[in-house]
Amino acid sequence: MLALAGCSVPSLSPHPVPAPDAQLSRCPEGVPPPVPPPTPRTVAQLAAYANAAEAARAQTEHARVVCADRLHQLNTWIWDHL
Repeated sequence: MLALAGCSVPSLSPHPVPAPDAQLSRCPEGVPPPVPPPTPRTVAQLAAYANAAEAARAQTEHARVVCADRLHQLNTWIWDHL
């Protein structure tokens, strides 16, 4: 038993892997849709609501695109550091 322990090869300690950029591990949040105006609604209220809803949709879609791009960059970083 003692002879086997003396012949064992010590395990190599893994080299430290640098952490990915903190920006890659976070995604921007989307914007919640606005609350519709109370009834009865005027045309001006509906137009303002539609503009606010479109702005929220555009910001959320932009956040989704940025998040997808960061996920791709993080995947690339992981494969480069394996």
